[in-house]
Amino acid sequence: MTWYEEKVLDEVFSTSLSLAVLVSDGMFTGAVSVWLKEPEVKAVLNPSGYYVFTDVPVDSYTLQVKSGDEVLHEKAVDLAVLDPGEPVVEVG
Repeated sequence: MTWYEEKVLDEVFSTSLSLAVLVSDGMFTGAVSVWLKEPEVKAVLNPSGYYVFTDVPVDSYTLQVKSGDEVLHEKAVDLAVLDPGEPVVEVG
């Protein structure tokens, strides 16, 4: 193991879940991605099937479900009104 790898492994990283999005089965066909419109931030798909955003400031956003560059669905989301212990939004 190199010094760089050891140093990276010694670092501790912390993130905070801001929003988890569940896209209903059958809502869209093919591969989709989930984005916040402004600022343009792409969610990460976790192993449980939720699209998650971390460390996003509490504010109102437009959530987009996309296939490539095509916007399939938009939904307004206000993080201030979501339960901070379970900030989940369902699309579909």
